[in-house]
Amino acid sequence: MNTLFLVLLLSITISTVYSTINSEKALMPEIHEADNQANFFAEMFNGLHAPQNAKKSRSRRLSCGFKILQKIAGYCGELTSETGVDIASICCRSGCSEDFIKRSVCPEML
Repeated sequence: MNTLFLVLLLSITISTVYSTINSEKALMPEIHEADNQANFFAEMFNGLHAPQNAKKSRSRRLSCGFKILQKIAGYCGELTSETGVDIASICCRSGCSEDFIKRSVCPEML
């Protein structure tokens, strides 16, 4: 008797789950269409604001780093810095003065 009850309960559970899944599948095209619209608007929004927040291109950063090296060579002569300051990252992001470069790269020249 217990086995028959368990089989009946299991079959009811499986049929309920199966019918729920089928009813949810009927709603899927609407959800998929809403996702497409959301993705479209997200891409459009990113397209409007991307140029303001975009990182500098690799080539621009490379040319900046080369210009910084030229400035350092002009101010300090020999390039033997052991101060541990990443001057290219700092100066390419925001401009650096001659004094800052000398303090960071060749403090003995001051």
